[in-house]
Amino acid sequence: MEKICESYEGAWICYSEVHQDVKEMWFNKFKDKYRWNQENERAIQRIYKMKAGKELSDRLYKQRVEKKFQRPNWIGVGYWDLMVHRWKTDLKFIASSKKNKQNRASNCDGMGFPLYAGGSKSQLCHSDDIEKNTRAKPSRADVFIITHSKVINGQREWVDERSEFVHENFVDIISSQDSTELGVTWIDVVGPPNKKGRCYGLAAEAKFVKGGSSRGLSQSQQPPVEVINEIFSLKSQCQTYTEEIGKLKEASDMREKKINTMRGDMDNMMQQWQMMMARGNMFHQQPVAPFNPSLTGPFQTSVVGSQSSYYMSSPMFGYMGNMAPLPHQSTHTPAQAQSSPHAQSSPHAQSQPQDVTRPLSQEPNDQDSI
Repeated sequence: MEKICESYEGAWICYSEVHQDVKEMWFNKFKDKYRWNQENERAIQRIYKMKAGKELSDRLYKQRVEKKFQRPNWIGVGYWDLMVHRWKTDLKFIASSKKNKQNRASNCDGMGFPLYAGGSKSQLCHSDDIEKNTRAKPSRADVFIITHSKVINGQREWVDERSEFVHENFVDIISSQDSTELGVTWIDVVGPPNKKGRCYGLAAEAKFVKGGSSRGLSQSQQPPVEVINEIFSLKSQCQTYTEEIGKLKEASDMREKKINTMRGDMDNMMQQWQMMMARGNMFHQQPVAPFNPSLTGPFQTSVVGSQSSYYMSSPMFGYMGNMAPLPHQSTHTPAQAQSSPHAQSSPHAQSQPQDVTRPLSQEPNDQDSI
């Protein structure tokens, strides 16, 4: 990649846009540094093209997204301005970028979102590191374990259920038959590569692995890809239904809580109403003075025991109960008012209406009035 950066003289936003003579120049510089057998020339060219395009795409993505269109030092100012303009205005590039983003977040083949624990290194790089450390070429299963699991609290755990499921099926198939081509067996487990030549657990390496084995497993022993996809689809549906049931239960609990609150409020209102009714009954049970029809006006007086009491009898007010005597009214009975000299001289006593409820024996006769 360093040789490419040294001679990047163009507004190319991907490897496929680079001029063919420039691509040949880059490959020749790579060829001067490494050696291989002539019969492997075409395979090396394909691998170089794939790796160079991936590396260039990753570097441009980092400058465009992570560094907010910050120009790298290996691209000229004029070229970079043209590239930024294309990224922001080219409808074809925008549509392709949006589609790639959706594909990265999609549920791949109905088997869940693919997770990778290998970091920025490819599986080939991890395989080379394992071979350097152990001085033995690792199997694809060993590389898959390293790139799809993590060590947590001293124990290795899978990054997702799909990785665990695929690895278990792969181990079962390997243990049940003698196979020397693990790549072929792996494809039998996860299915053939897609239209871009990628296969789960092999990535782009699936291009260099020939398709399905005709000798390793019998047709009855091979787990159909459709069955595996159906299992993961059912698991996904179960998880969705479980989440929906949880939401419905939460909503039901909230409704039940509101109903209980309303019931409590109704009970409190009923208790308050009963207390008000009890107070009203006590009020109506108080002693009532007899009504005197000879008096007019809203106030009437009568003698109850030794004290005069006043009450409201107007239809407009209704019965208001016993009231205290008015300030200008005397609290003496009519007999006490006649015997008291102060009461006879008092203008208030003269204007006080006489009690019409006195006995008939006290009525003046015609002779006395004459």
